[in-house]
Amino acid sequence: MNRAAHLSCLSLILVVFLLVCTAWAQYGASLQGTVTDQSGAVVSGANVTATNEATGLSRG
Repeated sequence: MNRAAHLSCLSLILVVFLLVCTAWAQYGASLQGTVTDQSGAVVSGANVTATNEATGLSRG
């Protein structure tokens, strides 16, 4: 293989790696916890919304 072919292969591998990392970050994250009231009792059926303060995006 010549130099251009090697650079093309390396570039393709780098792009695939970056795409896989981005996809994993979207689907590999989780958030767990328990909602309680002021007395410490568990709140059944509570709705929780997580907000990214930097972007303002919310999920709930």
